[in-house]
Amino acid sequence: MPPHKRNLGMVFQSYAIWPHMSVFENVAYPLKLRGVRGRAMRERVARVLELVGLDGLEQRPATLLSGGQMQRLALCRALVYEPDLLLLDEPFSNLDAKLREQMRVELKLLQRRLGITVLFVTHDQIEALSLSESHRRHVPRARRADRFAPQPVRTAGLGLRARLSRPDRHPEAAA
Repeated sequence: MPPHKRNLGMVFQSYAIWPHMSVFENVAYPLKLRGVRGRAMRERVARVLELVGLDGLEQRPATLLSGGQMQRLALCRALVYEPDLLLLDEPFSNLDAKLREQMRVELKLLQRRLGITVLFVTHDQIEALSLSESHRRHVPRARRADRFAPQPVRTAGLGLRARLSRPDRHPEAAA
């Protein structure tokens, strides 16, 4: 399935902001790929920019935004087409400590307001605990994947399949 047909929003660690585009153009791009045009596009872009506090900056070149504003812009671009799942790959790693804390709070509020599933990738245990739904959940100790019986895994409705075993034990998987 081509990426533009997956209903998955993604925010990269580096934000992946297009420097040759304005704030509006950055947010509108995923909608253009999906065939949304005109008034519907303008309304959706305006709504998501307002949601994260970037309204009024539509015509600003993306390169003139602060780090926190770029992070919000990347979030807008991932949310504008209303994905079922939002994947965040260490989106706060480039921010200073004070802004990281502020963005954690804002993200949690935004997630609750939109009711969207968020998968947040981080190496920061404090960040992970502050964003998790419950701190009381038991996380089992990690075990080597090759100790599990080989079985297909379906990931979050994306139609992707993987094996939880070593390919050298299953020659058909290596082919």
